[in-house]
Amino acid sequence: MRMFVKKTGKAATRQNRYPLKILMLDLILINNDKIKKLTVFLIAGTAGFCTEAILIRVGISVSGVDPITARAFSFPVAVLVTWYVNRTYGYRISAPPTIGELVKYFKTNFISQSVNLSIFAFLTWRSPFFQRLPELALVVGTSVSIVLSFLLYDLFVFKNLPDTKANKEQRR
Repeated sequence: MRMFVKKTGKAATRQNRYPLKILMLDLILINNDKIKKLTVFLIAGTAGFCTEAILIRVGISVSGVDPITARAFSFPVAVLVTWYVNRTYGYRISAPPTIGELVKYFKTNFISQSVNLSIFAFLTWRSPFFQRLPELALVVGTSVSIVLSFLLYDLFVFKNLPDTKANKEQRR
C-alpha cells in the first residue's frame, strides 16, 4: 500500500487521506492490487454480460417475451455470476458468504443496474433499431453502469473486509 507523509511527519495511508475516493484519482494512484481488482471486475462483467445477453435472446426467441421481461429474468442470474467472480477472484474473500453480503451486493447492483435498465428500456422502446437488436441496447446501458458498479463495489460492498486474501497479503 502506498504511504503518504503529512507535513507533521506522520505516515498516513491513501485510504485515510482520501476517505471519499474518486474513481479517477484511484486510477491515477493505481497499485497492483487495484489493477488485479479492475481486471477481475472486467472479466466478471463480461461473464455477466454474456450470461444476460444469452438469456435475453433465449427469452425472446424461445418463449416470445419482450426484451424487458426477458431482462427481468436474466438480471438476477447475471448478478449471481458477477458476485461469485468478484468475491472469489477480485477481492479474494476467504470467509464463507453471508446473506447480508449478498443482500448488500444486490442492493449495490440495483442502483447501478437501474441506470443500465433505464437506458436499455429507453432505447428498446424508442428505437426500431434497438428493438431488432436489443443486445446493442444492452451494450450501451452496460457501458454506462460499469464505472458506477466498480465504484460502488470498491466503496461499499467489499471495502475493508478483514478476512480477504488481498488484505492479508498487504499486511505482510
